[in-house]
Amino acid sequence: MVITLMRVKLTDKITDKNYKKTVARIISTIFIPPVFCTFLFIFLSYSNSLSERELIFNIALSALSGLLLPLAIFIYWRKRGFIGDNDATVKEERVRPYLSGIILSLFSGFAAYFYETVDIIYYMWFIYAVVLTLLVIINRYWKISAHLIAAAVPLAVYFYFTGNISFWYPILLLLIGWSRIILKKHTYMQVIAGAVFGFFTTYIQLYFITKISG
Repeated sequence: MVITLMRVKLTDKITDKNYKKTVARIISTIFIPPVFCTFLFIFLSYSNSLSERELIFNIALSALSGLLLPLAIFIYWRKRGFIGDNDATVKEERVRPYLSGIILSLFSGFAAYFYETVDIIYYMWFIYAVVLTLLVIINRYWKISAHLIAAAVPLAVYFYFTGNISFWYPILLLLIGWSRIILKKHTYMQVIAGAVFGFFTTYIQLYFITKISG
């Protein structure tokens, strides 16, 4: 009887653990970094009352450079064996996606600038390039959470321009952080550092850019 109860408890623990990992995997996959980049530019495009032509241009650019190309490049390197798994668990394997992100951000920033769209759009592309450059440097020594960095960038932008934080967004950050920890891709400190880094590097850049540009 005792052995049976122990087996039941052990099975329950395994089932509970598998359930948590499944939920964590879903959250981690849905909220990959490129998703937040694309979401932010779509949000900025709609909130700045752009013309239809500018709106289409910015949404297409964000979808291409912010989501589709990064995913395609990641999948290509994954198939070629340069990246071992879908999480790029080994920090050295993350350099390629980060560098491609810098190139795409710079390209998009100049494209938006020469297209003469609203300033904040191309500012944000260049801000992303700086964030990713700093991330490459940090990644040489420590594997900080790119998921949380990407999630914190839109929060910093929204807070800078409105002074408010929607109650649900911190909950989303907690869920994403929880998923990365449950999947054992990051530690608590790496998750917290990612959120703090993403928020403040974005906020500080916005502050100086807007002050300089007037």
